[in-house]
Amino acid sequence: MFPKMFAGMSPADIEAILQGIAATNVPLALELAGTAAGANCTNAYHFDAAILRIWLDNDPSAACRWAFQHDGLAIPGQPRLADAAIKQWSLADPQAMLSWVGAVLNGRNDGLDASRVAGAAVNAILDAGNPGLARDAISQWCQLPNRPQFGNTVFESVALAMAKNSPEEAAAWLKSLPPAADRNYALTTLAADWARSDPRASLEWTMQLSDADGRRDAVQRAFTQWSLDDTAASAQWLGAHLSDPAADQMVIGLVDESGISASDPRDAIAWADLIAEPRARVDSIEDTFIGWARQQPDAAVNCIRNDTVLTPGEKNQILSSFTGWKNVGAN
Repeated sequence: MFPKMFAGMSPADIEAILQGIAATNVPLALELAGTAAGANCTNAYHFDAAILRIWLDNDPSAACRWAFQHDGLAIPGQPRLADAAIKQWSLADPQAMLSWVGAVLNGRNDGLDASRVAGAAVNAILDAGNPGLARDAISQWCQLPNRPQFGNTVFESVALAMAKNSPEEAAAWLKSLPPAADRNYALTTLAADWARSDPRASLEWTMQLSDADGRRDAVQRAFTQWSLDDTAASAQWLGAHLSDPAADQMVIGLVDESGISASDPRDAIAWADLIAEPRARVDSIEDTFIGWARQQPDAAVNCIRNDTVLTPGEKNQILSSFTGWKNVGAN
């Protein structure tokens, strides 16, 4: 009866009928929405979205659970249904929404992707202009026993929002959370972001992190960002910090990321010679050598041959990486 009634009706009229049915019988409304939409993905999206808006008013937890279980439906220019659903709930009752997310993260997830749910919830709170509430929610979620990985973007979105006013406060907040892979990666992202405005302060902070916090990765990302922004100043600073445990990572960042390999390959190789780990040292020098040899093969080959740090075997390996070098006539 109902499918025949939809014949010739506009999508807007169908949405209105579906919403009326959803007020008392959501399963029926969803079934009819599928029938009315057929293979039209745009109509399917809008019909389901219309039903969700009514459902969220009556049973937001069930509506959001369904939306995340059917998260694949999306159309260009529109938010995913789960994002729209959790945003509507967050505007109506953010504390209830966050309580439901906490339950999902604590194991009552019905097969939902914990990181997806947490990320959508945090974004909804941030969009509403309440980073403090998002920060407090994450802090509480981190205390859950055997908490799942939220994903680094959950931490990053809040930390970067806080950093707009105070990178120090954002750093202190992240540091206060228990070490974990996703939280640690967020520390490195914050360090790189901070380095754009105050690289020395960022590096001073990251160098005080513990190994459990991912110190080396954080130092490397902060320094690499600085080397991209100001190669000369970062190189001068690095020269005074070569005894740091993260020195190899910083040198690799300078050589591989800053552009020095292209602008001054001889200097880049001199820096790479300082890398303590042999495999990393050879790889870094080899990358610079190949690019240099394509432009100035004689100079590149002679630089490797005259290098006082590389062993004969390492020199042969690097030279053989560029197949054309034997034909350049270098002496």
